[in-house]
Amino acid sequence: MRYSIRNQLLLPLLAVALASLVAVAWLSAWWVTTATRERIETQLAGVVRVLADPRFPLTRPVLEQMRDLSESEFVVTSEWGEVLATSGPSLDVDAPSRELARDGSQIALGPRIEIDGRGYYHSSLRLATAPGRTRPAVLHVLYPTDEYDAAWRAAFGPPLLVGFLSITGVSLVATIVASRVARVSRTLGSEVK
Repeated sequence: MRYSIRNQLLLPLLAVALASLVAVAWLSAWWVTTATRERIETQLAGVVRVLADPRFPLTRPVLEQMRDLSESEFVVTSEWGEVLATSGPSLDVDAPSRELARDGSQIALGPRIEIDGRGYYHSSLRLATAPGRTRPAVLHVLYPTDEYDAAWRAAFGPPLLVGFLSITGVSLVATIVASRVARVSRTLGSEVK
């Protein structure tokens, strides 16, 4: 079976354009995911370092202000799970604190948990005891998964749109060029006959 000259020109161009778009999209997705995660974790680490300071009171108003700064929810519990303070009205962390960070710089987006139908990335930090803190406590950091997804989409959407528009443009130009070459080839073939 013979392919027309138009298809012989068009199909390889489209294949190269599609392969390059997929490669760029994959690389962009990896880079955006890594950059978004690092930005959020750096922001959380800064907030948690402040909250971990033994001189800093971990009261509801303070946790609410930190929530407004970081888009995260905070829950302070005793080592046995008793809720001491929260940044939200009905935050009850039932998730076990398997891996407690030792300081704020170790805070990372941890495993996903669900509280009242909303998803969160959960991480926790053992707080040092001090004169203002009479009992050992654990600070739970809950970063909403929908906030993470929104940040990821905001970073990933524009490159994906540009890639889609690029492949559309390449397809259109390749179709026009291939049609012209095919038309000239047919004209030349009919004149030769």
